[in-house]
Amino acid sequence: MKLNRRRAISLGLAGLASSALVPLRVEALSRQPLSPENEALYLETCSTSHASYHAELISEVTRMMEQQKVETSDANLDTVLASLSCPLCGCSLDKAKS
Repeated sequence: MKLNRRRAISLGLAGLASSALVPLRVEALSRQPLSPENEALYLETCSTSHASYHAELISEVTRMMEQQKVETSDANLDTVLASLSCPLCGCSLDKAKS
């Protein structure tokens, strides 16, 4: 059987389609939670290098809450900060606060 261009293209497309049906799990790129030791090291490094920026972000959040007449108690502020992360390093702002 002679392999012409049309046959080669259809075999290639069939191969691509069948490979798309096989689920792949990429272990090298999976996200793992930080261990307590690594989290402590990460936060220590983050807080020393971005501490002033984190303080600016937290004061900005507090100002926005005051503008929107949201209670700025410590518990409420911690709840809001827990839902936000630093755009530079990605750490949670409630952990950056302490």
